[in-house]
Amino acid sequence: GHSKFGTPMGFNSLVFEASVLIPITDSELHYFAGVAGTIKEIAPGIAARVTVSRNHPKMFHRELGFVPGCMLGNADKTNPVISDIKNMVSILKEQITIFGIDTIVTAGKIVYMKAGDLVKLHEEANEHIVAMRTVKVPKAGDLVITGLQSWGINLYQTGKGIHASWNAVKKDGKGEILIVAPCPDGVGNANFEQTMIESKDLSLQKALEYVLDNYCNEETFKIGNQKPVDLLRIQKTIGEGNMKMVSLMDSNVLKTVYRISPVKKPEETPVEAIRREVEAYMSKNPAGQIYLLDDPGLFIVVE
Repeated sequence: GHSKFGTPMGFNSLVFEASVLIPITDSELHYFAGVAGTIKEIAPGIAARVTVSRNHPKMFHRELGFVPGCMLGNADKTNPVISDIKNMVSILKEQITIFGIDTIVTAGKIVYMKAGDLVKLHEEANEHIVAMRTVKVPKAGDLVITGLQSWGINLYQTGKGIHASWNAVKKDGKGEILIVAPCPDGVGNANFEQTMIESKDLSLQKALEYVLDNYCNEETFKIGNQKPVDLLRIQKTIGEGNMKMVSLMDSNVLKTVYRISPVKKPEETPVEAIRREVEAYMSKNPAGQIYLLDDPGLFIVVE
């Protein structure tokens, strides 16, 4: 069948052979679904490709990149992606027994655990995770420096830290983001890589439109195609050239394909590169507001 939003519903056939389905999840903030875990283990977790390709494009907006409701921490009815998933899970649980176990993990320790109805678990986790991870600041930063920890394994995962930084920085075309992520595994997603290569010679707005038109509709969407949209819209709001990175990735590729300015010189350590960049920034902007974000899982709210 279909969800009430028109999404065709297909799931792994093994689900229907089980006496009870027990998703065990850890809820986290998610940059377009609002909150990950619980119901997202069903879709996209065990959903058919056609289901995902119809659900995920609901996030896109031609001018803004993402519709306003598709944002970190927002899982209410203004978020079309998670609303659709919630409806699909509600329909599925009428056909099979689903008993969820959900946790929230902080610094490697389980700080929250609950079990029961998967949709209710999602709603409760949303309330708890937003309260736990929200940090309010009095004004947007001129420069935000973010360390990616384990998320810095590749550029695709690093996008989560870039997004977290974006919430804290000025969006007037003059804000700067400095990401510290080694990315030993390179890009990390072939679809992300291909779309960025194809759009690298276009302006930010034209590149955004190109990706949306060619890779983000219901016929062409694949997991990974949303990442260039998020990256390009962030670069558009902070200003081209204002996203910088300390990384092991090829400097030319970072700059020409991903529009990220490499900071680290070959002879420098990461700490030396960061120090040099900050000192140079402060000499030009002595009154600039600098934020250091050591946990990319936080939701920064500018009051």
